[in-house]
Amino acid sequence: MLDQLTEKAIEEHWPIIQKVFHEKVGQAALSAAQNDEPMRLLLEGAYAVFTKSHPLLRFVIKKEAFVMFCFKHRDRLIEKNFNNYEE
Repeated sequence: MLDQLTEKAIEEHWPIIQKVFHEKVGQAALSAAQNDEPMRLLLEGAYAVFTKSHPLLRFVIKKEAFVMFCFKHRDRLIEKNFNNYEE
């Protein structure tokens, strides 16, 4: 279960997270989205990129919480990718 501070921090940075996921993961995310284990690896990679550009958030948003949140909101995360690939 995610605490409110973590959820709020992730929500505040959601557009950046989507952008990182889209740019760094891209097409691979579309095929992995239905399979939990490949998706987990992609999310962990996105977390590494995201926290590298926002290092202080590593103290607020732990990797497992980030992964849990993204799985919970998988449709929102993937939606941006589908929309961009359809253009």
